[in-house]
Formats: sequence, C-alpha cells, structure tokens
Amino acid sequence: MRKFALAFTLIITLCAMEAEAGPTSPGAEPYRSSLSAFLDAAVVDALWSSHVDIRAGIALAFIPGVTFEMPISLLIDRTSGGEMLLDLSLDLKYHPWEQGPFVGLSLAQMCVFVGRFRPSEYFHYINELSFGYTYHVTSDWYVEPSVVFRDPSDSYNDSFAYLQGLVPAFGKFRIHVQVGWRFLSFGPAS
Repeated sequence: MRKFALAFTLIITLCAMEAEAGPTSPGAEPYRSSLSAFLDAAVVDALWSSHVDIRAGIALAFIPGVTFEMPISLLIDRTSGGEMLLDLSLDLKYHPWEQGPFVGLSLAQMCVFVGRFRPSEYFHYINELSFGYTYHVTSDWYVEPSVVFRDPSDSYNDSFAYLQGLVPAFGKFRIHVQVGWRFLSFGPAS
C-alpha cells in the first residue's frame, strides 16, 4: 500500500507542476487536467454467470493523451468455494491521438484474497495489458469498452494458475465497459 500512496502523491505533484506550466507552444490551447470516477458496466454479466465482478476507480489526466487510473475490483466466486478476490492496480493509459483508441498497462497490480475463505497463499502480483476506445458522450461523460489481457508476458504463471484454480472466473481475457464521469477540471482556463 505504501507504493500506491507514493505513486499517487507523485502523480498529484506532477499534475500540479503541469497545470502551472500551461501550453508549451505559442498559440496552443491550454490543456486542462481532470479527475474522473468510473464504474465498469460489465458487472451485469453477474445475471447469467457464476461470479460477480465489481470494478470502479478514479482516473487522473494531466498530460495530453496520458491517463493514470486506480481501479479497484472485487471478484466474488458464487460456486462452492465462495472466494473473494480484491484486485488493486495503478494503470497507465496512452491515447496516441489524445482521444479515441488507447493502449493501457498496469504499472503495479496486486491481488488479495479477502473474506471468510482465505487460502494460505492469499497475496499475489500480476500484470495486465488493455486495448480499447474512448467515446465521449458529453464533455464530462464517457464510455470506454476495452479488452484486457492478463499476464501477457507469462511472467506470473504460478500466481495466475493459483488464482484461476481458486476463482475460475479469473481468466486470461476480460471485457470491460467503463462508464466515466469527469467531475473536476483544473489548470489553465482556455
């Protein structure tokens, strides 16, 4: 948790520095940093599947085309095991054209079993890679469908196999449909 707190503090500091700097070229429109909250609408698959995957978080955009996200997800297995897996992450999303398609990766990610049924190995690290597209519904509301590929480098094979063995819904691929709301914009006014 210290690493997450340190990373979040560093991001806020860089954000404040970037907001004071303003545009880098003459005549360029100033970029406004923003803070957003999001919820994964793909939770509706709980109606027909044997698990519940709740995912929400905050996103900070302070450099054009770059967004840092801190999603928290809880995966509840409704089969005989009843395990609950809490997934905490710090993600980086890069929009090459500052809107539309993006690629994302987890900078730091940990999975922890919580609840009554905690196995002996309850703490694991893993990584993710995602590809998606951002649709702006209004200036403050957006929808981001994406495909997430867990452990793309196969560097956490043992952890991934252990997690999937206890929670079968923890697969290599996951589809997210994030609905987000930008509730705070700060920095130079345009």
